[in-house]
Amino acid sequence: MASLVSGEREDIDDSLYRISPASFRAAFLYEGNGVSVKIEQIFMAGQNDLSASNTLDPLNGNNSFMRTDRYALTNIFLHWYVSDNLTITAGAENLLDEDYMDHLTGFNRVIGSSVPIGSRLFGPGRNLFGRFQYQW
Repeated sequence: MASLVSGEREDIDDSLYRISPASFRAAFLYEGNGVSVKIEQIFMAGQNDLSASNTLDPLNGNNSFMRTDRYALTNIFLHWYVSDNLTITAGAENLLDEDYMDHLTGFNRVIGSSVPIGSRLFGPGRNLFGRFQYQW
C-alpha cells in the first residue's frame, strides 16, 4: 500500500498542518494449518512541507520548524486459531526498536521533562503484546 498526501492553504502562503509524508507498506502473509503470520515493513519518507504558522511560536519557545527524517519500522503479528472459539494472538510493533519522529505527533509542551519544550515527540518504541480471544 502506498500513500501520498499533498495540500496547501488558500488563505495564506503556507503548508497545511500535519500532512503525512509519503509512505509505503509491504507485508508478507502466511495462512495455513490454524496459524497466520504477517510480517510488515513500513517506510515513511521525510517531510519538509511544514506549516510555519503552526510550528513557529517564539512566545512559547517552539522553534521546531524542521523537517522530520525518513524511517522504516518492522512489525510482526502471529495468530493461532486453537479452536473455533479460541484465538491466541501475539505481536511486536517497531520490532527493531527504531528511534524516530512521526511527523503527525505533536511537540513537547511539558516544562521540566527530559524532552526540551518545543521539541518534536518521538514515536513509540517497541511494543510487544499478546491476546487471548474466546467467542461463545
